[in-house]
Order: sequence, then C-alpha cells, then structure tokens
Amino acid sequence: PDHGTRFFALRMLERNPDVDDELVMYHVVERVTGARVGHVGFHGRPDERGRVRIGYAIALGARGRGYATEAVGWIVGWSDRHCDVIVLEADTDEGNLASQRVLELNGFQRAKVTGSTWLYHRPVTSTLEYRA
Repeated sequence: PDHGTRFFALRMLERNPDVDDELVMYHVVERVTGARVGHVGFHGRPDERGRVRIGYAIALGARGRGYATEAVGWIVGWSDRHCDVIVLEADTDEGNLASQRVLELNGFQRAKVTGSTWLYHRPVTSTLEYRA
C-alpha cells in the first residue's frame, strides 16, 4: 500500500474497531483477477449536517482503467440509500486532474479552494440543497 492508503487505514483503526460500522474503508478489487487494486471509503461518520468525507486511491499500476470512477460511484450509490448521509465531500490537489475527473464523473462539484486543495461536494440526491 502507498502512504495514503496506510494513513487512511490508520485513521480507521483510531475509531472503535469493535463497532459494526459500514462507514469504513473498502478494498477495490479487480473482477477478473480478484487482485486488490486500491481502496475507497469514508473518513468517519456524517457530521451534524449529514456531511461525510470520502477518500480513494488506486495503485499506480492499475490507474487509468476506471477503477476509481467505479469505486466512487459505488460509494455514491451506497450513500444514496442511507438517510444519515446528506452530502459527500472529497478533496484533491489542484494538479490532480485524474482525481478531479473521477469526482466530476460522479456528480461532485468544486465547492471551495484552500491553497492548492480543492474541496468537492455532492448532495446524495438532486433535491437537497448544500451550503458550504
């Protein structure tokens, strides 16, 4: 795993690992080979406004094959079915065009720029209004 994956996994372990929680990290698995090619998941539970941050990473050798787009799409679909999630958030560096494209293909819109970090958000349904 790369540094980001290790950091993400350690953040998950900081939470109570005995709690039955679906808002965790999931492996991205290649269908044909069964190989783990990355991860996607939540950075915790939704806040009081129903916002939850997501993260994802794909191994260098597996990038450019649509795995991240599909994995983020899965997280979006999962979130659409859980009423405690109202808005998904994700951030990416301004130079990470591939990650920006993954988010945009899944209905995320850039909401805020802080330095070189771009924050994206996506309401779980088109009828919800989001205020950053």
